[in-house]
Amino acid sequence: MAIDWTTIIVTLIGVITSGGVGSLVALRYAKNKAKTEANSAANQEQAERIDLGDKYVNQMLTMLEKLQKAQDLNSTERKESWDSVDKKMNEIHEDLVGVKDEVSSIVLYLNGGYKKYKDEHPELIRLNLADEIHNE
Repeated sequence: MAIDWTTIIVTLIGVITSGGVGSLVALRYAKNKAKTEANSAANQEQAERIDLGDKYVNQMLTMLEKLQKAQDLNSTERKESWDSVDKKMNEIHEDLVGVKDEVSSIVLYLNGGYKKYKDEHPELIRLNLADEIHNE
C-alpha cells in the first residue's frame, strides 16, 4: 500500500486545523465563562452592597420613628406639666385677689382704730412700704 504524500499532508492539515479550531472554541468558551463568573461576582458584590444600604436605610427609618415617638411623648408630658403649673398659678392668683379683698374690707371696717394705730406706729408703714418695694 502506497501512501500518498498529499493524503498525509491533507490529513495533517485537517488534524491541525480541527485541533486549532477546537482549541479556539475552547479558549473562547473559557474566556466567556471567566467573564460571566467575574460579572457574576461583581453583581453579587453589588447586590450585597445594595442589601447593606437597604438595611442601613431601614434601621435609620426605625430609629427616626422611635425618636419621633419619644419626642411626641415628651411634648405631651411637657404640655401637661405646663397646664398643671398654669392651673396652680391661676388658683394662687384667685386666692391672692380674695385675700386683698378681705384685707380691704377689714381696713374699711376698722378704719377709725386702724388709722389711729397706723398714725401711732409710723415705723410699721415704712416696713410695709419696704416689703412692698422688695416684693415688686
